[in-house]
Amino acid sequence: MKQKTVLLIIAMVAMILFVLPAVYSLFAGQHLFASRVGCLRCHNDVAEQLSANMSEPAFVAHKRAAGNVNYTTYLAIGGIDYDAVNGVINTTDKGIWTWNITEGKWQRDSDGKLLLVSLDEDGRGNITTDEMCFLCHKATLFGISATHTNTTARGCDDDRCHGNAVNQYNDPDLFPDTSSSVVHAGYLLSEGNIHVPFYASASKEESSHVDGSPFGQPGGNVAPNSMYISKGFWTCMGCHSHIGVNPVPVSTTHYLHDAQNPTKQRYM
Repeated sequence: MKQKTVLLIIAMVAMILFVLPAVYSLFAGQHLFASRVGCLRCHNDVAEQLSANMSEPAFVAHKRAAGNVNYTTYLAIGGIDYDAVNGVINTTDKGIWTWNITEGKWQRDSDGKLLLVSLDEDGRGNITTDEMCFLCHKATLFGISATHTNTTARGCDDDRCHGNAVNQYNDPDLFPDTSSSVVHAGYLLSEGNIHVPFYASASKEESSHVDGSPFGQPGGNVAPNSMYISKGFWTCMGCHSHIGVNPVPVSTTHYLHDAQNPTKQRYM
């Protein structure tokens, strides 16, 4: 009898040990979720590309742009013109924001709202590689909402990035050390550049990125009769991104016309 009791106890303990992990998992969970996870933790391919090109001029320029709070605020309120001398930003809806030197923020004239948008979310005083992603993928900077932690995708020829044939809202005054040929590259491509056939053709094709009508109006880089931005930004990527290729040279067959008695036949 005692032997049966011991065996029963052992069986019960074994069952408890087997079931307990599942019960614990159900109620406590086996994963810990961080409140803020960097984009590059999941997008390893992008992380590798960025880490390999941190010294590239394009990388440096975009990191500097991401750290420019005047520019990021300009994006967030739909700026169309920046007056650096008088500290004034005109916006899409004709609203006017002026620099409030006391508050150290931009202030809307209509209702006194104060705003200064910074991508330095960890407060360390510099833009990390993760935070650089926000410049092109944070929906709130473009007046639209999106899923997946509020992200979107904007092309190089966005109205407020490098412009296009319709709108060139990226005011060169936002970047004292940058010429208008850089911030209005999209417009120049559409007006008579050697790349114009490529840009014009790509601008008529849809990408997979929804436009979202930032600030209530379709972007100038939207494909015709579409709700998607065009592939026009591919023109920029063609020259300003690294593409790895493995070319295989193929030798051609040469006809030397040295046969003494060639077969008579009609050329096709």
